[in-house]
Amino acid sequence: MAARGMTGCHRLCVLQFPSSTETEWTDAIRRRASDIGWNVHDLAVAEEWPLEPPSGSSVFFTTEIEGVEKLDPTRWIILTEDPTESAAVVGASLGVDPFVQISLVRTSIRLASSASVAARETDVEVLDARAERLLLSDFGWVDRAPQTAAVAGGTARGPLDIFTTLPIPIGASADWCPTIFSYPAGPNMEGGTPDIDLTGRARLLLFGPYICLPKGLWSIDIDASIDTQTSTIALMFEWGAGDRFVSHRTSVSTAGQYRITLNRRWDVLEQAQVRIWLTLPLFQGRLTLNRCRVTRAADSTPETSAA
Repeated sequence: MAARGMTGCHRLCVLQFPSSTETEWTDAIRRRASDIGWNVHDLAVAEEWPLEPPSGSSVFFTTEIEGVEKLDPTRWIILTEDPTESAAVVGASLGVDPFVQISLVRTSIRLASSASVAARETDVEVLDARAERLLLSDFGWVDRAPQTAAVAGGTARGPLDIFTTLPIPIGASADWCPTIFSYPAGPNMEGGTPDIDLTGRARLLLFGPYICLPKGLWSIDIDASIDTQTSTIALMFEWGAGDRFVSHRTSVSTAGQYRITLNRRWDVLEQAQVRIWLTLPLFQGRLTLNRCRVTRAADSTPETSAA
């Protein structure tokens, strides 16, 4: 019997979550491709980009999806990992904590790209990179080498938990803790804390975290403690990406715990931002960001209208 994958012309595109198994899977798939006579192209290397779709069966390794459609893949393979582990791998490569903004942004770009492909649901396979043996359609069984060491990502829920299951299901959510946002301090865009003294001019109070979200309707719940200190505080909450935000304006005259929910549709993969503004000068008052929760909402959910 002929080896599976030896007949026909296939173009297999492999997307991997950042993972401590990533190198092992790349090597294993390369070996399998060599055994059955397939070409291999690492699209991160400019010299390996084909000028046109290859005539023979090929495997493409890529970390992003832009431009890959020109190669007309016949099937996508997505190798997933626990998102917290992915952030740990990226953080370790950068020499930073997994949950600082630069690590989360870089990790989310790759995870959101994979989620965008998985949402097509046709000619896509989503497989768990933590397995040691996988069956890839049109390609056959592939065995990776055992890990020599793994990056400890922990088991706590993290800011990228929306990517735990692909395709992302309606209702998937993640908590965005206050530490991953940016807080302007004086003339600088950094240096503040989640406990914000509102005394002073109208200004931007916080922004970020620039985590990438794929297409779909995304909801954000913003939980904050507000101490009015006898003042009336004029605030604006924004949710969006690029130059398109939905917003809600409010005036708060009673101290307490508040939740603002905003809904916005992502038409393309973009980096998300929450922004909170003090819209009128204030003599005294405080705002503390307690938590934000991002949720993949049903597509029928209406976008927030300006208030």
